[in-house]
Amino acid sequence: MNRPLNQQLLDRLLNDAKLDRGQYEQVFQHAQRQGMRVEEVLIELGLFDEQSLLRYLAGLYRVRFVSSAKLSRVQVDRSTLELLPRAQAEQLQVFPINFDSRESTLVFVHSDPEAHDLAKRVAVAAGVVQTTPYLARPAAIRASILKHYGGDIHAFSMIDRGAFETLGGMLDTYERNLFTEESITSSSQAGSGASESAVSSSN
Repeated sequence: MNRPLNQQLLDRLLNDAKLDRGQYEQVFQHAQRQGMRVEEVLIELGLFDEQSLLRYLAGLYRVRFVSSAKLSRVQVDRSTLELLPRAQAEQLQVFPINFDSRESTLVFVHSDPEAHDLAKRVAVAAGVVQTTPYLARPAAIRASILKHYGGDIHAFSMIDRGAFETLGGMLDTYERNLFTEESITSSSQAGSGASESAVSSSN
């Protein structure tokens, strides 16, 4: 029997009492049948909304995150996309959102905080000195790739609209605090630098 994609998250949620055994089995079976990521099944079945899931993951792995609503509004330079060809973005399941040429730093989003070597792999693939990763929902990364590499302006419509629009308002204030000039500068001084334009262009 095949394991559902990202079963480690499912196991962690059970261990942390975020799911009971019945919910665990429900998600497990659905993920197997549909070949879906556990994150997407949790949201689809209404066991988590995107905000709650991203906040849980951000706290668990001590990372920053970007909502689907925010990603849908990000404007990405063609030169940034050219650093990481579509085939590599799809293979790594990441999406580049900004490149700071002065620091040779690429800001990107991903959905696998367990992939500890991902930042290095992206840096090598893009030919940059360093990277700054942010966590995002798997479906939002796929939609970003389709929209910016494939020109599909309706890519984000695949994500549930009601939850998507509600989440946008709920997270805007939180994310605005994350992407202030002060927070970006602090991140740069810590060795993971990025420019303010990484996400501010989406406001």
